[in-house]
Amino acid sequence: MNLKKVDWPVFAISGGILLLFVIASIIDVQAVSQFVNVTFEASVYYFGGFWQLLLLVMLGAALVIAFSKYGKVRIGNRDQVEMSTFRWISVITISLLGAGGVFWAASEPMYYFMDVPPVHNDIEAATQAAIAPAMAQAFVSWGMGAWAVLGTTGAIVLMYAVYHKGMPMKPRSLLYPFLVNELQTISSGQSLMHFVSLRSQQVQSVQLVF
Repeated sequence: MNLKKVDWPVFAISGGILLLFVIASIIDVQAVSQFVNVTFEASVYYFGGFWQLLLLVMLGAALVIAFSKYGKVRIGNRDQVEMSTFRWISVITISLLGAGGVFWAASEPMYYFMDVPPVHNDIEAATQAAIAPAMAQAFVSWGMGAWAVLGTTGAIVLMYAVYHKGMPMKPRSLLYPFLVNELQTISSGQSLMHFVSLRSQQVQSVQLVF
């Protein structure tokens, strides 16, 4: 591994958080478990509706792109196609299934069977009546919405940022439409700390104006 290419601030922050989480779990796993449960419930309570709406919007965007004139636009910045449509769909399908479907395809329905989702709170868990709601909730998680997220973000936004704009193959490139100048600054070799400093200066300038 070329250590010169490592973004040390990102590595230190992410690695430090992970290390603290592991150490805290070793010291008091019950407290960590309670913290995770509370924060998860809070995120669902305050942002659950937003994520559901966002998922629906992305599904609509994917359908519009697929069945409109924009679906015929070729992206990738290459003169020739590297793989056939069937091969490309196979790669995408296996990637998603390998990333989570193999495990969650069986465990998620069982989880919802043992703990019925709130939308079906009138059904008793671990009964025959809980089978259909459990499968329905699992299909929501792994149905068309999940594929729409993969298609709109992974296949379109990331491909455009990487192959057309020269961004690195990293998750931050998904923010290209919103933070064009800042991401180009980071990709040119400057560190994350420079990006944070730049944003801080912009915030301070706005505060001075007001």
